[in-house]
Amino acid sequence: AEVIPITDVDDLEGKESKTLGREVGKIDESSLQYYGKHFLALFLKRMLYFCRDLKSWVFLYGIPFLFLLCGMLVMYLTKSDTNKPLKSLNIRMYNPDISNNYM
Repeated sequence: AEVIPITDVDDLEGKESKTLGREVGKIDESSLQYYGKHFLALFLKRMLYFCRDLKSWVFLYGIPFLFLLCGMLVMYLTKSDTNKPLKSLNIRMYNPDISNNYM
């Protein structure tokens, strides 16, 4: 397998000026530093956007969470009657013309 060096291109005709001193597929310290700087810059950009858009985060997550919490508190604090008698359901209650012999 032949290793192809990374090169700079001076013009559109494809003339190679010099090699950058590293090979394709080889990870050295300078590329890791470049990746670290790039990652840090993108992370800081994301943090700045988060701080700027704090109001949208509040309306996306904070307010719906408060509504959910209030609804759960209402359900917990209100007394529900669980000891009611069972209700019987019958087809004749809703349509007395139907007979039970249709099957």
